Amino acid sequence: MWALTSPTFGAFKATVTNNGNTAGTTELLLTGSDGTGTACANTSPITATQSISCLRTTLPTSAGNGSASSQSVTLTASGTSPGYASMQATACGPVRLDNQRTAADMMVVRGSPSAFAASGPGTISGSTGLTFDGSTALGTDIVQTTSGALGTTLTQGVWFKTGAATGTLIDFSDSSSAIGESRSDPAITLSGGKVVFSVKTTLGLGTVTVTSGSTYNDGNWHFAVGTTSGGLFTTANLYVDGASAGSGGGGLLGLLSGHNGYWHVGWSNAGGYLNGTLSNAFVVDGTALSGAQVSTLYGESSQVNWQSALATDGATDSWNLADTGTTTVPTGTSMPGIGLTDPCSLVAVAVGSGSYCIYPSGGSACATPNASSNTLKQWVAAGVQTFTATPVGSPVSETTKTIRATGYDTTFMPDLRLYVPVSVTESLSNGSPWSTTLKWDQWTQALRG
Repeated sequence: MWALTSPTFGAFKATVTNNGNTAGTTELLLTGSDGTGTACANTSPITATQSISCLRTTLPTSAGNGSASSQSVTLTASGTSPGYASMQATACGPVRLDNQRTAADMMVVRGSPSAFAASGPGTISGSTGLTFDGSTALGTDIVQTTSGALGTTLTQGVWFKTGAATGTLIDFSDSSSAIGESRSDPAITLSGGKVVFSVKTTLGLGTVTVTSGSTYNDGNWHFAVGTTSGGLFTTANLYVDGASAGSGGGGLLGLLSGHNGYWHVGWSNAGGYLNGTLSNAFVVDGTALSGAQVSTLYGESSQVNWQSALATDGATDSWNLADTGTTTVPTGTSMPGIGLTDPCSLVAVAVGSGSYCIYPSGGSACATPNASSNTLKQWVAAGVQTFTATPVGSPVSETTKTIRATGYDTTFMPDLRLYVPVSVTESLSNGSPWSTTLKWDQWTQALRG
């Protein structure tokens, strides 16, 4: 499955293998190129094993059942003519962002982040982050915090770097995705380049908003923290880069009263999508960190020390946002809206050329995938799928189509990012010691419309 919509994510490999390790050379050359002209190829005579780095690709986004989304890659063979070809999808799962404090409450990735494992704050050695595209990308945790579980005293924070004037850093939403959100507080957002911390009050008293006096959309790393503290009359405090940036309150704050929800990074209704990079998001439920504690966190010089300080402060959640985009939610994990249903069973797929179908196998041209029997999960389970080898000098276009499968959930699934590594192998013959394998690290996402 192919489509290069996010070519900055890393590399897939073309591996050329002589399984018998026999003497001599052969030229079995294979190139895979997508519509943008990005190619993966081996370009020199095979003598043993070669690994060639190329750009990763992205699967087509899954459309509604009425129409399929399609993306193609063109395979071109040269040199020695291959006689055997196969394809295999080796895995499928939602991309996850680990929680270092509460392992079960990992985040899932939605949309198309610009870069995984991006550089983190330079002052914290070993840190990395996640770069958001400003239009589709966000992270959402998968364990709902129920009404009353999140108290009127808490701390939330995150490192950020952006040149954008607006966007969401971290917020607590009543939606498990970017669909149907009606409440997003407490939230730390950007407005006009200034950092804004907002929380809603009870009894119709409105929203307490604290806004920094300075702007921070200068393309450098900054550290934003919001706290609420008190009982009947609660104070909201904002800190930026370890120092107080303002406070407010005095209203009757029944913080999050009647507000079940999920933690988001990179998007909310309140602040919109972020075009920038986030690192080390965290929550301390039940404790409003003091100015001194926030200053200490800001001054930590290594990722190890950062995590140690969060543990000392009683952090309930810590998402480093350091993941590579290839780690996935473990099979059997319950998720909002779909429970234990495998998300890969909710997207259907077909892949092949105009004259034959690789998956589902059958020899005829691929039509729109069957919404009940051609899911990503079933494609992985099908294992190695053989197809007609690419003739020398005659490029063949392999097209992947995806749609929503039967049972698709319209609240949790939209924009969910699924990781599906796929291999294509061509060789002189089945079992031949001379073979070329192109390996793609790929993603698909389910559209909301």
